Amino acid sequence: MGAVSWSVTVSAEVDSLPRLHLVTDDAVLERPDFRSLTRDLLFEGRARVALHLRGPGLSGRRLWELAVDCASIAEETGALLFINDRVDIALACDAAGVQLGRMAIPVGRARRLLGTRFLIGASIHSPDEAKRAIAEGADFVVAGTLFETPTHPDRPPAGVAWLAGLSNLGVPVIGIGGVSRERVDDVLGGGAYGVAAIRGIWRAPAPVMAVREYLDGME
Repeated sequence: MGAVSWSVTVSAEVDSLPRLHLVTDDAVLERPDFRSLTRDLLFEGRARVALHLRGPGLSGRRLWELAVDCASIAEETGALLFINDRVDIALACDAAGVQLGRMAIPVGRARRLLGTRFLIGASIHSPDEAKRAIAEGADFVVAGTLFETPTHPDRPPAGVAWLAGLSNLGVPVIGIGGVSRERVDDVLGGGAYGVAAIRGIWRAPAPVMAVREYLDGME
């Protein structure tokens, strides 16, 4: 596979961080089959996947309702559930942790609220952002945008070359942004520990098969 080795002393929780992260958006969360599809995907991936519940356009109440459902499925399958940006909902549904983007509260503040029991991921777009997030207590970073993606049409793709500079920061690096199944090898070879996907999973012709193919590509 040619991936950069990842050897750093971390907690047992971070050490077992899945390498495949399934990220939602508003359109995914509005799918009538969202619950059943999520159940199928998490049963396929089990402890090898993490689900990021991300719904920037949804009300807090609706996101909470979805989080309760997803937390139940995650507990049943062994997958990890992260709530994007909403520390309050992560606490309320006892998720595995949070994923914090630019519009969320700072990592340091989230760490004070969450303590050490919850994992914190930080979305970063440069080595300096990664260093700041880790210094404030991030357990892992999600680095992007790597390739062109309609999810963030305003962000030029950064490519994978800069990932090598993140591999010595002491936390897992998850690559995101246009990471198709065909690009997994490039992302891991560039220095990432794992990958995150939206379109490559949820909008695949056969999402369960897509999860299997992503995982196979990382093994």
